[in-house]
Amino acid sequence: MKPYNKSIELFGISATGKSYIRQKIIKKLSKNGYEIYGTREIIIRHIDEFINLNLYQKIKIFYFKILLFLNIKTSLWNSDLNKICNKFSKKYKKKFKKFEKLKSYIFINNDTLQVKHYDIWFNELLIANLLFEKISKIHKNKIFFPDEGFVQKIFILAYITNNFNKKKIHKYLQIIYRNRTLINVSSFFKEINKRMLKRKKTNIGWIATKDQLLNMKKVEKIINKNRDQINIFYIKNNNNINLQIIKILNEVGLNK
Repeated sequence: MKPYNKSIELFGISATGKSYIRQKIIKKLSKNGYEIYGTREIIIRHIDEFINLNLYQKIKIFYFKILLFLNIKTSLWNSDLNKICNKFSKKYKKKFKKFEKLKSYIFINNDTLQVKHYDIWFNELLIANLLFEKISKIHKNKIFFPDEGFVQKIFILAYITNNFNKKKIHKYLQIIYRNRTLINVSSFFKEINKRMLKRKKTNIGWIATKDQLLNMKKVEKIINKNRDQINIFYIKNNNNINLQIIKILNEVGLNK
């Protein structure tokens, strides 16, 4: 018998190899019979099960599902999907409002221009999380595994401010931890710098400055200081990745 549905999140400094490790975990979980949802996948595939849509919106959701099948991602930057998601958040406004408070723990400086962009991405994650809570009661053996989850959102602080409010981060972690497997991905700074240089040459991926990397390291330390209250697993990006993944999946009951 398989365990109840769970959420998995990777977090860590930029360029530690989170995307690479995420794909390895997804491959292993898929072999174990689980269906994995990213943030946008869960919204597009299931939001129409919980709200009434007009004909135009039904056609748009069907269109987005075709794009998803073709591996073309659609986000809340799309005005039609945004309106559909607003319907969902209004219908479940009490729950959404409760989770929306999480934003106040991250967005300390609300006047910062970048916050407007992160706000959309955070709302997308909130809606996906609430959807997963609902579908996990109906559909079995599903796992919510966002490419950038609630814990990684804390690293926004490292991008836009040096004001790391430790108390707020602690409260934030306590709220989001329920039924969530948290995995901290780490790598040597020498390797991180190599990947950053490669990003510069190829112009692919977000390029962090040295100060931003150091700020992210500070945030990472604050998060890991809460490991007595929340169970955090660790993966070092090295030649032993597969064994580390199997060990974690065994511990959380997601491995055959």
